Formats: sequence, C-alpha cells, structure tokens
Amino acid sequence: MNRRDFIKVAVAGFGTVLSCGAAINMLNTKSVPETAPIAEAAPQAADGKQNVLLAAAGSNLDWTMECLNKYYATLSSYMRWQNRGTVFAPNCKTRAEILKTNYPQAAYDLGYKL
Repeated sequence: MNRRDFIKVAVAGFGTVLSCGAAINMLNTKSVPETAPIAEAAPQAADGKQNVLLAAAGSNLDWTMECLNKYYATLSSYMRWQNRGTVFAPNCKTRAEILKTNYPQAAYDLGYKL
C-alpha cells in the first residue's frame, strides 16, 4: 500500500469515527483523561511536520477516546508527524456543555505553548 492509498483509507476511517459520535478538530496523541483534560506540548520537530488533536465526544466511555487516540497515533506515525499535544473532551455533546468545562482553557494553553 502506498502513501496515497493509506491516506484514502485514513480519511475513510476518520469518517467512520465521526459518524460514531466523536467530533474531531484535527491538527494530534495521548491517553484519555479521566477527570481533567490533557494539555501537553512537545519540542518542535526538526522537519517542521507537527500536529495537534482536539476531540470531543458525547460518550464518556474510556474506549471512545482510546480508539481515536490509537488510530490517530498510527496515522501520525505513518506520516512522520510530531505530536505537539492533545485535548480530549469526553461526555460533551454540545458546544454549551464544552464551554462549561475547563477543556477550552486546556486547548488555549496547548496552543499558547506552541
């Protein structure tokens, strides 16, 4: 499988993840937070290819974000992108629910560290 075919499969996979209830605003990987969001930044990559993952889902099941995280880690590894951080917002079905949490501040802090 060449890189172009892999990207086609990856895009189809993201469509599946989105249709399963995980809203993704793409730009990275880490494990799922249980009570607090993850906002970590890594050193800058030598080749300049970097990414961040911001994701929200209406489910608070552990496997929801774990699956997303593993899938994205695989994609990032294949594309040789450097993980610059992640913020997961489980159990947030609407924008209003997200705004009531500390996830927006975690996303801001992550962006500020970049």
